[in-house]
Amino acid sequence: MPLPTPNPGEERDEFVSRCMKAQEGEDKPQDQKVAICMEQWRSIKKQEFEAAMQTDEQELLEKFGDGFTASDVLLKVDEENHFVLAPVLVPEEVDRQGDIISEEEIAKAAHQFLADMRERDADTDLQHKFDVNPEQIALVESYVTTVPIDFGNGKVVKSGTWLAGWEIRDPALWTSIVKGQLTGLSIFGVGESEAA
Repeated sequence: MPLPTPNPGEERDEFVSRCMKAQEGEDKPQDQKVAICMEQWRSIKKQEFEAAMQTDEQELLEKFGDGFTASDVLLKVDEENHFVLAPVLVPEEVDRQGDIISEEEIAKAAHQFLADMRERDADTDLQHKFDVNPEQIALVESYVTTVPIDFGNGKVVKSGTWLAGWEIRDPALWTSIVKGQLTGLSIFGVGESEAA
């Protein structure tokens, strides 16, 4: 059966779910099916992103949306070096999907992300719609805090928070951060929930 392609406006998690259903009955492990769907998403979105990068700045920012993120907090913005630091996951707080993640699970996720990142072409995306490559944005820091950290201006992260720092190399993306249109990070992944 041919794989589906993303529908206009469809979010990545919606597409992956639909793509997984299209593979029902196929004799493949679940993780292989997820990998196939993610590669299909990346391939199509890479083409769309490359086309979007050819547009003018305002149109580009409109395509990326209004800065929806999970954390909505940039802890550090270094304008000279085009660097941003933000929380990826915060322990024991309800996220936008209504989930609560423990410090232990956050550490596992952070470590697995880095291990998996070496095997992929893209390690990040923009608004869960467009993959971006290392020429545009690069992960330069990733760590789980072992103590609370006060960044000033009321920005305090608790112990067990996963932080990521990014060097923003693409001028249009940097402009969108400086203008406050992109304000934080949103993790994407597939996991299993356990009843409390």
